Amino acid sequence: MNIVVRINFSSKLKKSSSEIGYYSYTNRYLPFKKNSSMKQSIIFFITCLFVIGCASTNKIYNDITTFQLKKISAKEIHKIENNQNGIEKVSNVTIRQGYFPELDIYEFSQPKIYNRKIGNINTAVSYYFTEKDSVVRVISYAWNEQDDNYSIQGIFDTNKKLFTDFFKNNGDVKRTDEPTYWQDAITWENKKILVFQFILGNDKGAYRTRTIIKYK
Repeated sequence: MNIVVRINFSSKLKKSSSEIGYYSYTNRYLPFKKNSSMKQSIIFFITCLFVIGCASTNKIYNDITTFQLKKISAKEIHKIENNQNGIEKVSNVTIRQGYFPELDIYEFSQPKIYNRKIGNINTAVSYYFTEKDSVVRVISYAWNEQDDNYSIQGIFDTNKKLFTDFFKNNGDVKRTDEPTYWQDAITWENKKILVFQFILGNDKGAYRTRTIIKYK
């Protein structure tokens, strides 16, 4: 027959008098009553991890620029670009529906375009938002031949690695060879965004690359 001893741990080990444990001489432990403050601490810790994890996926960045992953409204553009030291420029451009034919259902306002500069790298960022609700549907990040001859291929490869790591796959890769140019294109996709990246070149080398993010 087992002899069970009732042990009160609250007098020295805990401040709460509700901390009661039971030990038997057969070395079996019965569960202790959990401390409510410990429960709250664990819940708070898990909540913090969740919030931090969500915040960290709003944007990703590398040495080239910062990419917006969360869908935004037009009123948020200025704050984002102010943090990136972007300079707005006026240009009469339209979105190329050929990339995303499903966008034909929308009426777009004139896009907001900014120039960013990090070191010697110039990045043109274009925000395309719908006229009815001012929701940004597409953001394009563009690099043409750099004034300092910074490698367009290097920019493409750096961005490729960033999104490959983010999506944890190599994406859908396509190669196009034409008499006057060649193009490499990669598409990544999840439930919230589609990322389309391409690079154009000719027999002299690469001269243009784009990373385009479409929000679902």
